[in-house]
Amino acid sequence: MALLVLVAVLLCSVVGSAIGARLLGVARRTRQLPELLVGTAIFMYSGLALPALLAMGLPWISLGTARALQLTQQAANCAALTALILFTWRAFRPDAGWARLASSAGIAVALVASWGTVSVAPDAPGASAMPPQVRPYVSLMILVWTGTFLWTGLESVRFHSKMRRRLAIGLGDPMVCNRFLLWAIWGIACFALGILDLGYNVAGLDLSRHPAPLLTICASTSLSSAVWYLAFFAPEGYERLVSARRRAASLSP
Repeated sequence: MALLVLVAVLLCSVVGSAIGARLLGVARRTRQLPELLVGTAIFMYSGLALPALLAMGLPWISLGTARALQLTQQAANCAALTALILFTWRAFRPDAGWARLASSAGIAVALVASWGTVSVAPDAPGASAMPPQVRPYVSLMILVWTGTFLWTGLESVRFHSKMRRRLAIGLGDPMVCNRFLLWAIWGIACFALGILDLGYNVAGLDLSRHPAPLLTICASTSLSSAVWYLAFFAPEGYERLVSARRRAASLSP
């Protein structure tokens, strides 16, 4: 199980880092905010938070290195979550006052959770099972992540429905419509997996060693790798498949 999780996490880190970097490159050229926020979220999580989390558990690293990795992991994780929250607000509900308030509240809670995790963590993070004083802050962070996943997933469902109606009258791009579908699947699936993680944490399971949380990590990272790849840099074969299915649907009575 541990080897399977390691492979899935490393794959997610490599794929996510590459996709995040490419999206940031697109944002630099186009000056578009959605690409900047999504690229930041994916790159910070895959390129920094995941590798730091893996490295924290290595038995031969020094105490100072472990603490530095913990700070890096928490900062990158919080930055990724902040970017995802801001993307969901600005892309789907830019003029809604409640969305602005929800985004501000989510970011504030995430900052508190990150600060709390670091401030009450043991002297050798990653070297032993999670101590009880850390779990409330971890639960708090999981709650913000799961809420954000659900929000971005449901908003994508709404936009996917709009795009399907446009495609039905010959407007819109099938790949853009499919991108909303993939983002919705990713968000709602990660919400469900996050609820499982929350239950594991409340039950006192070791999130980095117990088989159940490890299986959840494997599922979430594998799903993320697939969705990010297909949504943002899909191969030509996948694009042809989506277009062909759209044409077939338009010809059906």
